[in-house]
Amino acid sequence: MTCQSCVNTIEGKIGKIHGVQKIKVSLTNQEAVIVYLTPYIEPEVLRSCIDGMGFTASFKGKSDSSNLGKIDIKHLQDNSSQLNLQVPDTCPPENYETMTLAIEGMHCKSCVHNIEGNILDLDGVLSIKVSLEDKNGIVCYKQNVITLAALKEAIEALPPGKFKVTLPVGVEQRLVSKSKSNFGPSTKCQRMIANTALISIGGMTCGSCVSTIENMITQRKGIYNISVSLDKAIGKVHYNPSETNAEEIRAAIEDMGFDSTLVSDTLSSSSCHQTSYRTLQTNPIPPKTERKTDSTSDYILDVLPKKSHADVSAVDSDTPPQKCFIQITGMTCASCVSNIERNLQRKHGIISVLVALMAGKAEVRYKPDKIQPHEIAQLIDNLGFGATVMEDSMATDGSVELIIAGMTCASCVHNIESRLKRITGILHASVTLATSKAKVEFESDIIGPRDIIQVIEDIGFHASLAKRDSAAHNLDHKAEIKQ
Repeated sequence: MTCQSCVNTIEGKIGKIHGVQKIKVSLTNQEAVIVYLTPYIEPEVLRSCIDGMGFTASFKGKSDSSNLGKIDIKHLQDNSSQLNLQVPDTCPPENYETMTLAIEGMHCKSCVHNIEGNILDLDGVLSIKVSLEDKNGIVCYKQNVITLAALKEAIEALPPGKFKVTLPVGVEQRLVSKSKSNFGPSTKCQRMIANTALISIGGMTCGSCVSTIENMITQRKGIYNISVSLDKAIGKVHYNPSETNAEEIRAAIEDMGFDSTLVSDTLSSSSCHQTSYRTLQTNPIPPKTERKTDSTSDYILDVLPKKSHADVSAVDSDTPPQKCFIQITGMTCASCVSNIERNLQRKHGIISVLVALMAGKAEVRYKPDKIQPHEIAQLIDNLGFGATVMEDSMATDGSVELIIAGMTCASCVHNIESRLKRITGILHASVTLATSKAKVEFESDIIGPRDIIQVIEDIGFHASLAKRDSAAHNLDHKAEIKQ
């Protein structure tokens, strides 16, 4: 342990384990006192959990309060006489099993943190220690809660979707034989009705655009899954037709500043879902986690139950949320992005996080009465990345460039600018007569590009999104040139 962040990490993770009553970690003395219930947890399991976080833990035996500095043993022991601070030399409970999994596809420490952080959150996983050098992971899990097959699927489903897990020799065969006996021919498949919409998306330039669309649309009600292809400029969306529709999804994409056109909207009710990879009493996996034949990832992590966490995001606040932009250095892959987003979203006061790998920056929405931008930057810095608050970002939410047809003089320019600046949510509007273009900065939570276009058309002009074409500026006055 090197800082208070290490202390908070250990106390936070261990304190959530079933059977742990209290934990107090001393940075000065480099030790921890844990109050636990012996029927539910054993010291060896607790030690393995701490090891799984990247620390080195060993037993000191029964501790004397005089050697614990500022740690109050009596305060920790005042809950129940059944609590035990001794460290018995016993084996882990029979329901626990430790397995070594071979993991291919890791190439940096962020990959390690990505796997450890996500898998440790799964219900039934007590500890996981991933080694980049040995290309494996040692997992301690509860057999009657989660299976090896589910762990394998969960790791392989983690972004960027390049991890490959190999089970120990002999285990794979046992799983296959078990699956044949559990999921025989008589097992009835359960069907779930879902619509599939294909939406043409224009204006995407990089992987950050893809990530933005997928992250924002996935958060909408009724969306099972979305897969966006940058090369094909198309998005495939599985959604619940009783909660949303294809036109709403298309409009949401367009409101982000992209050109979107609905290509098709079909009903796909033939999806057959077997029971979960975990135990037989779990629910069928919804379409969001279907194994697909295309290049999209299978995020089974959304289905596997997580350990209970306090829902701090549910606390309402009268203070309106704000947005800040943070420059991040040291990111090398999608695992770095996932690591930052996952850890920040757990913090009290942070509403949403969107990290762009190519741009090297993060867009964070937060509650200013709970947390400040410099504190967010410090959280990122604690993860091992360089982070600097972008002071000149001016917290602007969105920017769009429009082509406006029908302007003839400076009066037209003034008319459009003055009308736009009176609209709530528009921060700045600049219209250029020579190029027939307008650049508008706006708050995306209040107004979108379609609303801005509608305002301009209500004045009597025609407006459309400017195409990202290098030769577009040469065609602005094509009609005049032809004359």
